[in-house]
Amino acid sequence: MILRYALLLTGAIAIRTMAQPTLTEGQASPSPGESYLYHSGQYMFPNSGSGGTLDYTAFTQTGSTTRLFVAPSSTTYASSFPSATVAEVAGPGAWGYYRTSANGFEQLGLRTAASSLICAGGMNVVPYPISYNDIVYDDYTCSGLSGATPFTRTGSCTVQADGYGDLVTPYGTFPNVLQISIFNNYNDLGANIDEQANVSSYLWYKPGITVPVMGIYDLFTTSGGILQYTWMLDPSSIGIEEAMRNDIGMDLYPNPATNTVSIVFGASGRVALELVDDAGRTVRTEDTGSHAPGIYKNEMDLAGLAPGLYTVRASDDHGGCGTKRLVVLAQN
Repeated sequence: MILRYALLLTGAIAIRTMAQPTLTEGQASPSPGESYLYHSGQYMFPNSGSGGTLDYTAFTQTGSTTRLFVAPSSTTYASSFPSATVAEVAGPGAWGYYRTSANGFEQLGLRTAASSLICAGGMNVVPYPISYNDIVYDDYTCSGLSGATPFTRTGSCTVQADGYGDLVTPYGTFPNVLQISIFNNYNDLGANIDEQANVSSYLWYKPGITVPVMGIYDLFTTSGGILQYTWMLDPSSIGIEEAMRNDIGMDLYPNPATNTVSIVFGASGRVALELVDDAGRTVRTEDTGSHAPGIYKNEMDLAGLAPGLYTVRASDDHGGCGTKRLVVLAQN
């Protein structure tokens, strides 16, 4: 299979609003330096729906791979993607390029020494914001090179949040995930190239994890190409087991922080915030009050804190909890 079909859709984390997670600005964007172990195997038919259990324990593993994200400036072809904010290692001498913005996490293309696909306007992977039952449409145009043959790709993409619940895999249970279904249809035209493709990607996100915890990929082309497989995140990756236990989705920015940090969290009812140092001592507490279901932001003052590793902990009056690690830098 030539490079034109090698692009993969990725994503990231969700913030919980009751039982319906919501992806908000900046929350579906992996960062340089992040690395995740995935297990791949048999194609499994995707389930969807609201609430309940999504059971994929019948999955059979046939291989494993590590997904590594790096700074675009560290790659060979960064100049072809000047607006990229992160690159993914796609193989020896090959990288996929992505951009995060206020509108979403977008795929810009893929480059190797022999082939390329450059989508200057970007293709939506996860639009911001998106909640259960939201649908977003996107059209795009890309220029490509397959060996020595140039081609143009025109396509349309539909992104729909069409399910949520507890995802059960052979590697662990991920409570309160959001399912995103991406339906991508495109046509490649060039000298001796005239091919259409239908790609369906089903991705599941867990609050506190910056990439999908599970994905199902389904591609068909008019030339008879078929590619179908399932991949699942291994919870042994750094920070994943902690996020799996969390019921309240949350995120922090900036992180590392100096004088203040913004805490974004999903809430329903009364939510309390704690800042705990690396020795387990609570150094800040805040009662944010009672909230209607929604996404909220709270500013926490870090003045006077010693540099180091801390944990921000959120808890509500329904028994839900969430934690996120915070690095505090030396203050000005």
